[in-house]
Amino acid sequence: MPVTVKPGGAVFSGSILRQGEIDGMVYATGTNTYFGKTAQLVQEAHTVSHFQRAVLKIGDYLIVLAVALVAVILVVALIRGDKVLTTLEFCLVLLVAGDSGGHATVLSVTMAVGARLLAKKGSDCNALVGN
Repeated sequence: MPVTVKPGGAVFSGSILRQGEIDGMVYATGTNTYFGKTAQLVQEAHTVSHFQRAVLKIGDYLIVLAVALVAVILVVALIRGDKVLTTLEFCLVLLVAGDSGGHATVLSVTMAVGARLLAKKGSDCNALVGN
């Protein structure tokens, strides 16, 4: 929101000057700023949300499923007499694909896009999640 700042008043990072001139002096950076302190508090909180627990549970399920599939593939390959090196390469690809490293990011971005679309339609996203 537009505000009028009197001489000697403070403006915050990201402020846009609409009219007039200003000389500035940086008096806080990093964790000494308002946003830096907030980010530090969030980082130190170490709380696990329901969403994070669900993502971790999905990741554990995917890892167990990938290991089980690798075991089945190894047994079938040994019975069929397939080349061991080719089978191990295939198993490695399966394990890498089953790794849960990126799915948390994908889920977070998907939720953010969904919240944005709901906000455009005028929905109250807090009401939807029970806040």
